[in-house]
Amino acid sequence: MTAQSEQDAVATQSQIPQLQGVENLQDLPQDTLKNKYGKFQIQRDVMVGAGDFGKAYSTEIEMTPNIRARGSKIDFVQTVRSSINDNWKTTAVDHGWTGETDESGKPIDSEGKPKFLHRSELTEQQTGTGWRVDQSGYSTPFHSEAHLEITPKVGKHHLLKKSDSAQLVDRPTIAEQGYKFDAMSTAMDKKTGKEFGTVEWGFNVGQNEQGEPTLEGRTPTLLEDNLKLDGEPGREARERDRGRKAAYEQCNQAAPGKERANREEANTRSPKQVTRIPIRRTNT
Repeated sequence: MTAQSEQDAVATQSQIPQLQGVENLQDLPQDTLKNKYGKFQIQRDVMVGAGDFGKAYSTEIEMTPNIRARGSKIDFVQTVRSSINDNWKTTAVDHGWTGETDESGKPIDSEGKPKFLHRSELTEQQTGTGWRVDQSGYSTPFHSEAHLEITPKVGKHHLLKKSDSAQLVDRPTIAEQGYKFDAMSTAMDKKTGKEFGTVEWGFNVGQNEQGEPTLEGRTPTLLEDNLKLDGEPGREARERDRGRKAAYEQCNQAAPGKERANREEANTRSPKQVTRIPIRRTNT
């Protein structure tokens, strides 16, 4: 790095306001949530990363099932949404889509690969506020399979006397003042679509009385508990749940079929099969 580059970097860094409240979200004790299928242990922290403030909001979730989840293979499907000053991102541009499509009109990314989902397909009638499946992998919506570099193992459960755990690791970057990030992480049987619990979590960048940006993390909760609340909290939870399920439906509609996926990857060494979300109409 040249002397001028160093000066430019220092100048750019000095333009980023100091983010207040970070210390309140570091070295937090683990959150533990329980339901009839097992327990969810959530570790939150603020880590050095990219973004306007040079930090990332680290969230690690481990779901340990009990005997009620006997014989299931569990992984997480995560839906997210974000906004600036309460203007929810709902368009293709908001999701970084360049507007490119293939010959059939399906969206593709900058490398010409199919882009299964972008927010322009998540209309107000479908999701209300821009929920989408956090699908970073080309062939699967399941979070651990798409993040093998930071996730130790995919949740696999053959429950007899004991069971393994399913894990999710996510580190969204902390963006500008007024930014809000919501996530719902659902532990799901990858074959049947049976749900074993949904952890709601997120953060936002607000401001204090001096107008300085402050980081505010939300305490993780279970969606099923929030659905039982009376009044406005319960109605908001039901709206979030509808948005989550609509995002699942849209993800499946936007994903190419198996035959097309096989044709597109016929020239690769290790063809991948596109995985869809096995949606159950009712949960038990």
